[in-house]
Parts: sequence; structure tokens; C-alpha cells
Amino acid sequence: MWVLLTAAAGQPLPSAAADKPFAQHAYEHMLSAIAANSFEDFTALGDVVFQSLKREEFDQVARRFMPLLATGQRSTYLGSFRVQGMRVHYWRLSFAGEHVDWLVKLAVKDGRVRGFFISPP
Repeated sequence: MWVLLTAAAGQPLPSAAADKPFAQHAYEHMLSAIAANSFEDFTALGDVVFQSLKREEFDQVARRFMPLLATGQRSTYLGSFRVQGMRVHYWRLSFAGEHVDWLVKLAVKDGRVRGFFISPP
């Protein structure tokens, strides 16, 4: 699920150093929200665009990842890139007992979450 994506051209680019502490906090917060099946917590750190996410979209993600998160997970921060006026952060997400890693993308714009996506690499 990728909740995104419009960005105004010509805007100043975000700083990686400034965004990383927020991005790490948001990443952990959002995984916890998925594990708790809390739509309200999942969207709480998002901007107006992200908060327009439909409950049904969140429910699909929660159904898929709640059982995996319950078994334990390990995350590795991979870095970030500037994309269309946002800073997009990447993590490798692994679950206990699974032989597949996942790629998590978290887009930050103006100090708020603009997008969150979990996909195979």
C-alpha cells in the first residue's frame, strides 16, 4: 500500500539529517499501529494526503502483517533519497521464521508522513 503522491515542483529539498529521527520514530510507530490494528494511530503522523487513506486499505495491510509482526521482526535502516520534494527512507524488514525480506518505504514531507509502503524488494 503506497499512500502518496503529489509534490510541488520547486520546493526546497528536505534534509536527510533532519528527517531521520522523525522517520525512525514514524516507522516504529506505524509498525506498532499495524500490529495493534489501530487505523487511528497509523494515520496520526501523516499529512492531509496520508490521512485520506481509507480504512479498508489499512485493514488489508493489517490482515497481512499483524501475524508476522506478532512473531517478531528485525529492521535495518538502508538510507534515504530525495524524491519529488520529499525524503523517502528505506528499511529492510525481516520476520522470525520467514525466508522473505520486505522493503519498507516511508516518505516524509514537511515533518509529516506522506507515504508508507511495504513490498517485496
